[in-house]
Amino acid sequence: MGHQAQSRPELITWEAARQVVLGAARALPQELVDLVDADGRVLARDVVAGENLPAFANSAMDGFAVRAADLADGPKQLPLVGAVRAGDSPMSLPAGHATSISTGAPLPSGADAIVPIEDATWTSESVDLPGPVRQWRFVRAAGSDVARGETALRAGMRVGAAEGGLLAKTEPNTMANFKNVRPEFVGVYWDEGRHYSVPWQYGKTTFVVNTDKYKGDIDTLKILFDPPAELKGRINVLDDINSLIHAAERYAGVPRCGGDKEALKKVNDVLVAAKPSWRTFSYDTITKLTSGDVDVTQTWNGAAYRMRQKIPAAKFSYPKEGIEGWMDNASVLKDAKNMENAKLFQNFIMDPENAALISEFAGYDNGITGSLKFLTKEFAESPELNAPAGAPVPEFVPPCSKEVVEMYNKIWTNLKK
Repeated sequence: MGHQAQSRPELITWEAARQVVLGAARALPQELVDLVDADGRVLARDVVAGENLPAFANSAMDGFAVRAADLADGPKQLPLVGAVRAGDSPMSLPAGHATSISTGAPLPSGADAIVPIEDATWTSESVDLPGPVRQWRFVRAAGSDVARGETALRAGMRVGAAEGGLLAKTEPNTMANFKNVRPEFVGVYWDEGRHYSVPWQYGKTTFVVNTDKYKGDIDTLKILFDPPAELKGRINVLDDINSLIHAAERYAGVPRCGGDKEALKKVNDVLVAAKPSWRTFSYDTITKLTSGDVDVTQTWNGAAYRMRQKIPAAKFSYPKEGIEGWMDNASVLKDAKNMENAKLFQNFIMDPENAALISEFAGYDNGITGSLKFLTKEFAESPELNAPAGAPVPEFVPPCSKEVVEMYNKIWTNLKK
């Protein structure tokens, strides 16, 4: 008895099957969400850069900003004027001078080249530089990564931390030197577990007091917000909305980035009441204090260390109400042309001896275990790097919500009018 052969369905190619599935799929409706809520979602349309990245011309190296024309005739010794660090406001570089500059710091007006630190020899007054140097050497132009108006992200991309921040997932936590990262700097809010970034330098923001001028207790924010008579009119505060408002929040006993209107009114009242006691708003904290223009300045601990080299009585405060912490980190752009070398560099700066070179130049700690033994004893044991027993632990504050930022802006506008 015979068996009837069963017919098989006609097979189609993988691509044809894919088209069938896609043809039956329906796009979900578009939603507008904050970036922090976009993780794992797919972009519905291209994202166009609303501003240049970087936003301003800045240094690609630690070293010295110069005018290339000043070195056109060969090596030369130039007098040093000022210093500019990442986060500082731009300064102006006079012809015939050089200024110390750190990676990421804004290029001074008039400067058009960077001489790396390893190519120079310097004292506190002058620097010996090679020459000639090529114009725009080691300068990252504004918009050189992404220019305003360019497409930064394409429709259809799945958004993750790398897409949201334009960073490559280099996985520093798998690198040989990652074991040297101090444990408290691994689970950080900006890169939990360190998949993208490595520590570069970190510091604390409080204030310095010239103790030749004031002999009382300085470890309290009352110095800034309710100062004694001898310090009134002798105070500089940072021209920085977050550092100043967060300090006022600590003094008022309210949370950072809290949206409670009554709490923010207390902060506003603290700032408005204190303003008549302040002389200036400025980032140029070292000059302000060492010139004698003020006796108190809100500042960073690395700047405080440099102040003390000029004025031994300059003392960095550890206010009982709390301390602001911050950290600079080294990450890699996702379209970096030399990705493997970039990863090697991330591993390189997690080596204690190499991390110490960063601290030696900038005057800040670095977050790498074992690095301090490669620094001078005077610097490694300085009070600016080493908090006294019982001092508050520095607080690293995540970015505030959009609503709180809007309220901060109102407080700031009212304060500065």
